[in-house]
Amino acid sequence: MARVEAGKSALRSTVFEVAQLFGTLRGMFSPLQINPEVELVFETPRHVPALHTDEGKVAQILRNYISNALKFTAQGQVLVQAAYDAVSDTVTFEVQDTGVGIAPEDQPRLFQEFEQLDHPLPQHTVGTGLGLSLAKRLAELLGGTVGVRSEPGVGSVFSVTLPRCTRADTTQDAPPPALCAPPPPPAAQPRTLLIIDNSETDRYLLRTQLRAQPWQILEADSGPRGLALIGEQRPDAVLLDLMMPGMTGFEVFSALRAEPATRDLPVIVVTSKILNDGELQRLEGVRAILPKSVSAAALIETLLRSFSRSPES
Repeated sequence: MARVEAGKSALRSTVFEVAQLFGTLRGMFSPLQINPEVELVFETPRHVPALHTDEGKVAQILRNYISNALKFTAQGQVLVQAAYDAVSDTVTFEVQDTGVGIAPEDQPRLFQEFEQLDHPLPQHTVGTGLGLSLAKRLAELLGGTVGVRSEPGVGSVFSVTLPRCTRADTTQDAPPPALCAPPPPPAAQPRTLLIIDNSETDRYLLRTQLRAQPWQILEADSGPRGLALIGEQRPDAVLLDLMMPGMTGFEVFSALRAEPATRDLPVIVVTSKILNDGELQRLEGVRAILPKSVSAAALIETLLRSFSRSPES
């Protein structure tokens, strides 16, 4: 808590889907549900784009909300949902319960530290009073806000509204501009994309995700072969794996940045590796860093943004 107050809690921004986050939370809470009278429901997110923010901290906020909702709900349902606002480019998460509810005069105190409200629940359910205040601190760290709507005897709705991308001034490593720029119009001209990855399976998965796009897709199974194809074909963007034998993706990226002709070539890293600070510095200048588990929607969105920022666009 002290690290959050001091603004020293490190942010680890990654690209993730809300459905992926909900799946993790569902698995986490399933074995903890001991009241058969309460159903925990995660609503399938619709039309919510991928986020680039600290997934762990978003999960922590929602864990606090869900834990409280389950604690103060004796019967009924706890519903978790998310919605996207394209105008503000924000995602709002809500946790709605059919619990005891909160009186209007008590609601302003909810997000204050060590505040505990009087309620008819057994003493063993009482906590430290830090859960909601920590959620508020984490939301502010991510550039967002928290809120609550409640009616005694009916239930409560706790919300957190977050920027789809972590603001550049809240983290040492600014989010990839390719992912967080305003959505561009679809590419109007044919594009050539090069996948550099020694894994035939991973190349196939990427190719399958992109098969509906009107793009020519080239493949290279090694760093040297990838550099040769770049010189021959001049692709519009590169999807680059990092952990390749012989010549790593780090070395490929360094070689591209060393040559004036390829210095501005959009490079999107697709990796399962957890990167440390030194490795992130070596990748300064890439358009985005995506996980191997990236969805087709997030991958295509990132590529479209990269195409829209290309010098020839």
